[in-house]
Amino acid sequence: MSIQGIQNNIQYLSGRIRRMQEQKPADNAADRTAGLDQKQEKPVYDEYIPGDHFKPQSNDADKAPADGKPSDQVKKAADGKEKEAKKTESCTGNTDKVDREIQKLKKKKEQLEQRIQSETDEKKVEKLKKELSQVEGELRQKDNEAYRRQHTVFF
Repeated sequence: MSIQGIQNNIQYLSGRIRRMQEQKPADNAADRTAGLDQKQEKPVYDEYIPGDHFKPQSNDADKAPADGKPSDQVKKAADGKEKEAKKTESCTGNTDKVDREIQKLKKKKEQLEQRIQSETDEKKVEKLKKELSQVEGELRQKDNEAYRRQHTVFF
């Protein structure tokens, strides 16, 4: 687009803006509100009405008898709550899966070392050495306490 075209667009848009500003905003607002007054009704809302199945829960331990002394039921309920609160949970950790994995890697390492000792072909020896270095790297990564802790199964 040329400069002349841009200038024409600017003049056109500025003229439209001026015409829009010259219009009477009060007339437009009156037209809009007049239509609303005729159509305006109260919005409809849902209302919750509890049915027969609704019964608020009562806590017998919170109710005090008329004579001011706690009843046997209240004492039993309080004792039961204290016992539940005193119970401690215990978890057992299991690292058997990790240990089996490490044992497999160690056994594979031994087998590879034996095969390297007995192999006569240099290409196969190089291939076995690469595989051995991969197994050793995996063993270094997995045969430590941090890996065992991360992969411990608790139940």
